[in-house]
Amino acid sequence: MKKSQGFPVFSRSKLSVSVGIALAAFFASATVFSGPTETATVTLIQSIPSGTNLANPNLPYAAATWVDMIRGARQSIDIEQMYISHTPGQALDAVLRALEEAGARGVKIRAVFSAHMLDSDIPGITRFKAIPGIEFYPLDLKRLTTGIVHAKFWIVDRREVFVGSQNLDWKALTEIHELGVRIQSRNVAERLTAIFEQDIQVVRSGRLPTQAELINAPRTITPGVELVASPASMNPNNVRPSIDALTQMIASARTSIQIQLLDYSVVSFDKKVWTVLDDALRAAARRGVRVQMAVSHWNTTEPGITSLKNLSQVPNIEVRISTVPLDASGVYLPYSRVIHSKYMVVDGAALWLSTSNWSSGYFLNTRNVDFVINMRDQAQEALITFDKVWTAPYTVPVDVNRAYPRPRK
Repeated sequence: MKKSQGFPVFSRSKLSVSVGIALAAFFASATVFSGPTETATVTLIQSIPSGTNLANPNLPYAAATWVDMIRGARQSIDIEQMYISHTPGQALDAVLRALEEAGARGVKIRAVFSAHMLDSDIPGITRFKAIPGIEFYPLDLKRLTTGIVHAKFWIVDRREVFVGSQNLDWKALTEIHELGVRIQSRNVAERLTAIFEQDIQVVRSGRLPTQAELINAPRTITPGVELVASPASMNPNNVRPSIDALTQMIASARTSIQIQLLDYSVVSFDKKVWTVLDDALRAAARRGVRVQMAVSHWNTTEPGITSLKNLSQVPNIEVRISTVPLDASGVYLPYSRVIHSKYMVVDGAALWLSTSNWSSGYFLNTRNVDFVINMRDQAQEALITFDKVWTAPYTVPVDVNRAYPRPRK
């Protein structure tokens, strides 16, 4: 799988929810109790291509968020990423410096990377692996599942996490449209840590875990937030497979579904047809749900473009393709200026925020992590982000009669 197939400070207001008590207030950030005294703060985090008007004014940015999290670390930082892409002087510089400073002050740093992407930026990975005291784990899923490590997440002091579409890539901070989430909750952090530890176990053993070797994630679920993951064969106990949660969300829709993705296809890279999500969306449309899907211009190659054209002809489903223009300089920058976010809003009340594109390999063979966020205010913030893309002048309906040229990636 090529890099182009998997690209790869808080909100000012808050929403507080008590365990077993109805929502008390609605604001831009959400707080829920995940224990007798602990609250979880949930904040959507954006990355916006420079020179565009796609920013949600209510949301902070990933670059500042990552540095803030790293500088706040006192004991540990766990990172799982597909790859690194670093250009000196760009936004990732501050992130790497913060990690180096954290390692120097004694913070334990561990990292899991996709083994097949380690040669994509030799100077970048060399600098990353030189962080003081770092433990580095290359995970070769291609040999075990035919998939890759496509998850993108951070865990700090087992008390807060970041999950999103942003790779450890300077372009993902300033030149690509991305959406992530920062969650402060020990319970959520412990659940994500179980996934991280499971992946380290696979690196050390060189094989998939047996049932007896699966780690137990905490059973407690933070109200309004559920962590799910793929592939199912690598999930710790008590972590649902992503595809089960996603199809359940689509089936729950009564009025509307908004989806934003890098790409969508019912045909996998090995040419097998997989219609689980396509069937779910068609079923929703048949019962009167309005479905809007915005995808990137990278999705105009086969087999994805045929999947989009077919889906767009279903009543109640509209598909648009967004082509982010070059910046003011007009200089082409590879693997950038693209819609890379992966999320869904259901009935304006629930949010699916993910590291997965929508084709079979991402759910059946590849390590991804996702959140189901049942918080209306968070869903509404995601809708603001969606509408910015949906109504942009360079986002247009898919043309079923057009032979699309191969996109420049």
